[in-house]
Amino acid sequence: MRKLKKIGSAALLAIICLGSMRFIVNHLIYTPVQEDSEVSFKIKNIGTMVDGTLGNLKGSIIFDPENVAKAKINATVDISTINTGIGPRNKHLQAEEYFNAEKYPSISIESSAITIEDAAEGKAKMVGDINIKGKKKTITLLFSYVKTKKGYNMKSNFAHNVLFSCLDFLLIVHSRGLPVFLFCYLWVDVSCMCVC
Repeated sequence: MRKLKKIGSAALLAIICLGSMRFIVNHLIYTPVQEDSEVSFKIKNIGTMVDGTLGNLKGSIIFDPENVAKAKINATVDISTINTGIGPRNKHLQAEEYFNAEKYPSISIESSAITIEDAAEGKAKMVGDINIKGKKKTITLLFSYVKTKKGYNMKSNFAHNVLFSCLDFLLIVHSRGLPVFLFCYLWVDVSCMCVC
């Protein structure tokens, strides 16, 4: 009995779970499930709206609504996975004047603070930095969360999301050979199923 009392709560929990889960300071680390997660985007340029998706969502999520002060989200998607349904357009968006996939192969996001907005409705808010083409911008992102057997289903809708000007990340659009910044905007939408 004395030996058991000396074992810390984190060690006991790890023994109970038989090592099947990873821990950081007593908190589960969740990872995105590729087949059940999607990152969508919209780019509006001079009245034309382009829809697409980004794949290979990777990262780590520490999230517990009961102890949100320890919550943390780090995630990346690969620019090489851009899919708008049109091959030449995909390559154009991966080119140097847009996302420059060769030099900046991924888009990343890292939270600095997460708060619960409405526990009953499963709504939370994240403040953090998004990094596109080596440039960071601080954003505030509202998202919903639903507990599942193995983790959480998290979703952020376009209606609640941040609108970026392409100038923020030097996403240069050309019209008649001239660079255009002011009429290009970018929305990003995320649906993530994460498990431990």
